[in-house]
Amino acid sequence: MTVLLMIANVVIYLLTTYDKAFTSISDYWVSNAALIPVILLEPSEWYRFLTSMFLHGDIFHIFFNMYFLYLFGKEIEDVLGPG
Repeated sequence: MTVLLMIANVVIYLLTTYDKAFTSISDYWVSNAALIPVILLEPSEWYRFLTSMFLHGDIFHIFFNMYFLYLFGKEIEDVLGPG
């Protein structure tokens, strides 16, 4: 499960950063999928709790998040099983 989450995150990162040469997230995705507290007051914006988990600001952000997801996820899988 850890590896699948990592793959999903990387694929989504590539999709959300392609228009900025994979260096930073597109403004479109920030305004339409990021967790913005004021917008969360709208009843139709609940999905942002889920979509924001897969958005990463730049290459260092996703690299370190995936590194720690791998370390933490493998430990959890050792205890609970692979999912």
